[in-house]
Amino acid sequence: MAGPLCRAYAWLIDFLLRLVFMFLLWIALIRNLLRAVDFLPLFYGVGLVSTVVNLMLNRLYDLQPSLLTSDYYNAALDLMRRVRKRALVVILSNLRDEDDDTLAPALRLLSRRHLVLFASLRENILSRALTARVDSFDRALTYAATADYLRSRELAFRRLERGGALCLDVEPQQLPLALVNRYLEIKREGRL
Repeated sequence: MAGPLCRAYAWLIDFLLRLVFMFLLWIALIRNLLRAVDFLPLFYGVGLVSTVVNLMLNRLYDLQPSLLTSDYYNAALDLMRRVRKRALVVILSNLRDEDDDTLAPALRLLSRRHLVLFASLRENILSRALTARVDSFDRALTYAATADYLRSRELAFRRLERGGALCLDVEPQQLPLALVNRYLEIKREGRL
């Protein structure tokens, strides 16, 4: 009896993680198309999945790409106004140099009341560039540039952690499992 039941739970967990992963990939694709504030009202209501999908499609049907970056600070202000009780706030993004100006103050503001988890999607190409064979000058430059970029990215994460946020830096396929593990770790430590 325990064998089929365990397999059923494993299948259900795998299905849910894959569903979350697909949703996170979709969010990552439209990250620069919308300000984070535009999505906040969407997640507060409780309703049918079809209602949520219709609301999302109604907001996205006429979007055009632009060079605007996300305004994390205004999103944080809006969240602080809307959510009064302490909560786990998960911010999914891809940490870039241009985000540092609004991201750090936003995370500090959110950390005053909430537990903040900043999950950054690291590009797969970075890992491949570091593991590729260096057999030419161009590949040596690519390796050195990638290592330098990852070092500066690590420093940016340390600054965010000093500001009170928990940080995850994982490739997209690792994100669902890393989020679940971090959440379980937070619950086990009694931080929420």
